[in-house]
Amino acid sequence: MVARKTVRKRSASKAPAGGARVQKSVKQGLAKVERLSDELPATLDEFSSRVHAHLTRLEGEVERAEARARREIARVLRQASHRLGRYEAEGEKQWKKLTGQARREALALVRELEKKLEPKKAVRRRSA
Repeated sequence: MVARKTVRKRSASKAPAGGARVQKSVKQGLAKVERLSDELPATLDEFSSRVHAHLTRLEGEVERAEARARREIARVLRQASHRLGRYEAEGEKQWKKLTGQARREALALVRELEKKLEPKKAVRRRSA
């Protein structure tokens, strides 16, 4: 016996026709527009007052954020200043400790140069 292939017809309920898809998306879009229009105030004055209230609130938030940022920046600057002072103090100690002999030699050279650059005193000759 040979098996025969049978062709089944698709039922219309499984896949909506192209027109049905379009109608569904149009209905969804209209529903969104209706929700947005329900949320909008009825008059321009109401809308304006609502926007002004939101703007005032946002300005306050920005000012608070700026104040936080200023405090944070000031704190970081203080820390950097303290670290710099600490490094300078440690550096000065090290300079004095490690270069004492070199500083003495440099001072001797400066004094020698000053002596060389001083105008010479006039030498008196004795008259015979």
